[in-house]
Amino acid sequence: AVRPDVFSGKPASFGILPTGYSYLQQLLPLLASKGAESIYYVTDGTPGNFVKGLCAYVPDFVREYNITLIGTASIQDTGDVEIDFDATARNLSSLNPDILVNCIDSFCDKWMASLRRVNWSPKALVITVCPGSSSFEEQVGTDREFVLGVNPWVPTLQAADDAVNWTASEFASIFEDFSSGVGATYHASAAAAQVSLAVQALQRSQSLLTEDLVKVLSEANVSNPFYTLYGDIFFTDIGQADLKVLGTQYDLEGKLQVVAPLEKADLALVYPMPTWANRDCVKLSPCGQSESTNNATRSSIPSNINTVDGTSCNPDGTCLCESPDRHAVGIGPTAACHLIYKEDMTYIDENLKG
Repeated sequence: AVRPDVFSGKPASFGILPTGYSYLQQLLPLLASKGAESIYYVTDGTPGNFVKGLCAYVPDFVREYNITLIGTASIQDTGDVEIDFDATARNLSSLNPDILVNCIDSFCDKWMASLRRVNWSPKALVITVCPGSSSFEEQVGTDREFVLGVNPWVPTLQAADDAVNWTASEFASIFEDFSSGVGATYHASAAAAQVSLAVQALQRSQSLLTEDLVKVLSEANVSNPFYTLYGDIFFTDIGQADLKVLGTQYDLEGKLQVVAPLEKADLALVYPMPTWANRDCVKLSPCGQSESTNNATRSSIPSNINTVDGTSCNPDGTCLCESPDRHAVGIGPTAACHLIYKEDMTYIDENLKG
């Protein structure tokens, strides 16, 4: 449970999900350090949905880091795309916040498609739950590149389990084999860690008595944690896991990598993230194909690197034509550099030329 009140009055209850308040505490300060100045957050308006609570940290973040909170919105999927998503997306396009945080979990693909339709993207697109799930990755395809997430666990986490001697990556591989190719998420690793915690608590206490098990679980701390494939586990004074939730970002290969905290990072944060038009230029246009062919840059990260024939993609999705005999046409998937033919004007009388 991510809600602290679940543990209230239950001294023998322990959970390995951190409080919802902590989910954004590693990622948002990193974005502020990169120059982000404004933020907008969207919550899931579906009745009873707990994910909206993951945005609880945003108001405190705004005050602590002097970030401008431009606004908030609540969205839900009722079947009307215009009312549910597109109206909010157009409003965001006009407000243009640096960071868009989305505390949603069930219609991430539809929301991203709406942002695509209005041709707007923030400098940082944060989604709290969907990144890391196979269904999300299949639904949005390559559009997941550069999307930021917050995850209690990822398969690349440097963690090993004292009960079964599996690393996080070994568990992920075993899980995928037994689940017909479905990738492991934090839900599966958390369940495995619960079993490991039970085993390790029994081993430490050498007892089946509740009070003895509570004692060894409560005594765990940062220097004496329970080592699990889910991470190093110890608890707050109410029995909730005291974990740093990882800030993550999809790389150019569509793989989820850790970007925060910095001491656990596998990848340097890409900020600002490229626009939709820039990505389409790189992936789909003649300009982008020229970039790829000449191996100047496979990335849609804005770059001044030019290819042999003098083309690369600008941040706005147009083609950067370095050669003076070429000019840019199109945008996004149609971006290209066309040759300007030199006209010798032989069809004009010499007297007129003079």
